Amino acid sequence: METSEDEEQKKKEAALKKDKKQLTEAQLSQEISISLSESDTMTHMYIPGIIVGGETEEFAITEKRNKIYKELCDKKVSSDAYVEHGSQTLNLT
Repeated sequence: METSEDEEQKKKEAALKKDKKQLTEAQLSQEISISLSESDTMTHMYIPGIIVGGETEEFAITEKRNKIYKELCDKKVSSDAYVEHGSQTLNLT
């Protein structure tokens, strides 16, 4: 025995079939050309890498700055609770 919900579903399916556009046999056998081409490349963010020579004054400065930054990061572990962990102002110069 069918319920009113089953009848309702059948009516909806029939309406969808009626609304769908069907292709004719001529349209189905028609050749279609599709051209694919590469689009332009867009760069949204560019951060170039920095390499410092091993025996220069810049290397010593960079090493010092990296050490200070690492110490700051270590003090900020688990800082998602917005609690002060004794961090200092970072002066990289």
